[in-house]
Amino acid sequence: MRSHFDCRRPRGDAAGERVRPAAPDPRPHATLLGARALDGERAFDNNHHLVGRWRNVPHWTLFLFLWLLVAPLILYLVAALLFPTNQDDVVVTSWREHYYANNQKIFALFGLTFAIDLVDTLLKGLTYFLSLGPLYYGSMSLHITLCSIAALTKSPRYHAAFAVFYLLYNLAMLGSNLLRLM
Repeated sequence: MRSHFDCRRPRGDAAGERVRPAAPDPRPHATLLGARALDGERAFDNNHHLVGRWRNVPHWTLFLFLWLLVAPLILYLVAALLFPTNQDDVVVTSWREHYYANNQKIFALFGLTFAIDLVDTLLKGLTYFLSLGPLYYGSMSLHITLCSIAALTKSPRYHAAFAVFYLLYNLAMLGSNLLRLM
């Protein structure tokens, strides 16, 4: 029966020598929130895995942990504004009136999540940020702009069109990503 652990020596070059680990990169790295930032790191490693992921950060800091909680916290606040509980002393008699009474706060916070995503992506490295392409920059800018307009207007037609556009856009992006995986 074969063991689950591979106890063989690591393979070296043709002469049978051990492979030495690569020397650390001598370039000074700008670190922000415990991760490499804007240092020109490669967007993909040798196994074609994305480098710009927070799970690849070897040393986590409290600031990085707190940074990762910002976007979910903002989405929670948006949900709390949209659907207040009975404990909030807010009695909703008309959901339409409640929505338009809070639309500035809702869409300001919702638009902020896209801006935070841009900053978060930039913190993962400039090369990773640039590797996402113009579709990413355009869609983030578009969402920030549309949320800003939604925060400033109370037009039911605009809000209805925005809701339909946002749903169709996300379904199209989900479909294109699923097709790419196949």
